[in-house]
Amino acid sequence: MFCNVIENAYICLNFCEKVSMFKYSWQLVVLCAFLAWSRPVAWGQVSGPSGNTAASTSSFTQSAKPSFLDYFAVKTNLLEWTAVVPNISVMADLSGQPWNRSVAALTVKYRWKTQDGFLPSMVLNLFELRPEYRYYLHQFYLGGYAAYDSFTILLPNKPSGWQGTAWGAGVSCGWELPLYQYKKSALDLELGISLGAHYNQHVDVVPDRENNVFLYTEEPSCGVLPYPELRAALVWRKTSVKDKYNKVNPSQALYDREWEAILINYNATTPENFRAMKKGNLKVYQTSVFRDLYGGDAQAYRADFEEYLQAGFVEISLSNIAHSNLDTKSKNKLRRKVANLRKEAMDNFELALQEEIAETYRSVPSRTYSK
Repeated sequence: MFCNVIENAYICLNFCEKVSMFKYSWQLVVLCAFLAWSRPVAWGQVSGPSGNTAASTSSFTQSAKPSFLDYFAVKTNLLEWTAVVPNISVMADLSGQPWNRSVAALTVKYRWKTQDGFLPSMVLNLFELRPEYRYYLHQFYLGGYAAYDSFTILLPNKPSGWQGTAWGAGVSCGWELPLYQYKKSALDLELGISLGAHYNQHVDVVPDRENNVFLYTEEPSCGVLPYPELRAALVWRKTSVKDKYNKVNPSQALYDREWEAILINYNATTPENFRAMKKGNLKVYQTSVFRDLYGGDAQAYRADFEEYLQAGFVEISLSNIAHSNLDTKSKNKLRRKVANLRKEAMDNFELALQEEIAETYRSVPSRTYSK
């Protein structure tokens, strides 16, 4: 698409100058500066009816059943408003659970047929429809989007412009900051960036000043162009972002605790600990358990470690999983992880065994041992 960041900045400055809209732009800047200045006072506080400051409340954090509006948010990108491009986005949680992190968004930008009378020196007609998916990690988010654009662009002091459509996709990321806390809602500030590629099909637009019409080329041109976008947006929602996407699923917390216990048990059941245990059972500390305790019998050595691994790690872990309060899907997932760890432990044992066999052959070359 042709509305990249450089052109947007150029369009913004020239358009504000041409149509005398600069006063609205500086008013937006003053508004943002005021909100940022008042944030340390307003963040997390609201004023009661008598003027006393009280702790902020939220139906999302206090009520077991959030209201309908708690699942939605509305935002608008201030950077696009400076170029006089009206835009609005509606975001909706994809789950009603308090620990939801997935959000679907739909953005609409519309600025069309702005010229009237004589041909203007600059034209910026734009319609964009953009669905987006986001996953929040507290105040940070990652996501992806798809987009459809319809545009007519004529830059100042350029002999021709473009008119056409574009399809694109890309990734987005950003950070949201709590800006202002009201009694029953909150205003957040989003700072983000999107990077994508758009396939466009367009014709050239040439202004005919004498006849006061636009001329269009017959043959369309196609191409794929990078499409970066910056965002500095105001986001309205019932619950501020600092309190909304920081909940933890109790089932996930239980799963994490079970997995941590399995890893602790696994790290205690290693070939090194097995050799140390066997040495402790001998009256004299030998340099090689494989040579002095098993007489170089690799098969017996391997079978003994496998029994040690099964009793000390696998059976205990599977028993703990079976008696846990996890759902069936989570239990099966942990059982598969235990099986993978068992295989990893045997692989590590085989590597250690090969090293012990090699060391034994070097130290006692006259004896033979089974492999």
